[in-house]
Amino acid sequence: MRYSRSLLHILGLIIIFSGQICAVPDIQTEDINIGHRLIFKSDILDTTVKLAISLPVGYESSNINYPVLYSFRGAFYHSAGIIRALSRSKYIPEMIVVDYTNCDANFLIPTSSSSGRGGYADSLIVFMENELIPFIEASYRTYSYRILYDGSWGGVFCIYSVLTKPETFHSAIAGGPWIIYDDTSQYILKNTASLINSHTYNNNCIFFNGGQQPELTPSLRELADTLSHYSKPGLQWHYEPMLNHEHSLLTVSALTEGLRYVFSDWRTLPDSTVIYGLDSIKSYNSGLIQKYGTGIKTSALSSKGWGYFQNGQTKTAIEIFKMNVSLFPDSAMAYYSTGRALHISEQYPEALEYYEKALQLGQKYAHRFTSLFEDYFNKVSDIVDSLK
Repeated sequence: MRYSRSLLHILGLIIIFSGQICAVPDIQTEDINIGHRLIFKSDILDTTVKLAISLPVGYESSNINYPVLYSFRGAFYHSAGIIRALSRSKYIPEMIVVDYTNCDANFLIPTSSSSGRGGYADSLIVFMENELIPFIEASYRTYSYRILYDGSWGGVFCIYSVLTKPETFHSAIAGGPWIIYDDTSQYILKNTASLINSHTYNNNCIFFNGGQQPELTPSLRELADTLSHYSKPGLQWHYEPMLNHEHSLLTVSALTEGLRYVFSDWRTLPDSTVIYGLDSIKSYNSGLIQKYGTGIKTSALSSKGWGYFQNGQTKTAIEIFKMNVSLFPDSAMAYYSTGRALHISEQYPEALEYYEKALQLGQKYAHRFTSLFEDYFNKVSDIVDSLK
């Protein structure tokens, strides 16, 4: 085959300059660290335990104590990611994740399955109470609020543990809990009422879902009916049918919705609390700190304030914004939100005072919105000057 001189010339130029065209600049790489592994021998289970642990961003530079989510059988990666995403968006507090990666499924159900497997859930509870939890709480800054999370047989363990050991395990998030593991014996269903009646609950919570599982769905509905009938103060629960979800997707789906449900009182302030003023909010916040080890964020009050503002209840909204400042005197955003509401309401001199404080705090703490605070401060300053 013959090539024209022009084509050969072009090909030559491409070869000569391809190094320059495709040249890659100097690249620096940096590891993205989401956790670490620990391995130890359990005397109680007589086996080697492999753990994967994720600490909140900034753990090393803080002095905060964190709630802990305990998961099983390799749920670590999506658990760590989902918790970081939800906590960054202020849906939940930051948490420590501990995954018992090599947990044997035989330890996840309290009685034998229809195939003769399992029945050792109580041994796993003993291990967690006497070895795992003491080790984690001695090694890391934890707060004594513990969530259990898993799916299928692991979901059974989560629910069973909260029902039987509510003082140790505070909440369960169970994806498609396979409560028919023992076929027609249905230990969980037949004993839920008696377990509830024989225990005292305090800030305990159970969340579970179900999907495209015609053999399981009737039993999950019956479990929900039983919880509805026999539940007592201190134990809240929620069943979320996700009938378009396959069983394999339920575990991941359960975590996002389950965490939002568990921490719903942390994320959103009830109107009944807000309308009674600052003392009522402080009391509510103290209850959250006692429960989770961390209280409301400035964003919770700010969201509530804007809700009232958009409904035309300007005076109430501004009162809420000012209460936010009282609770969070070092929050630039609390001052900015208050100033913004006053600004929109054409209360310019007072708005200027709050914008100025937001700007000062923004500069002091290198807030990412400092330039925004400065823009609004200058705008309102010009308005105030023009009104003199």
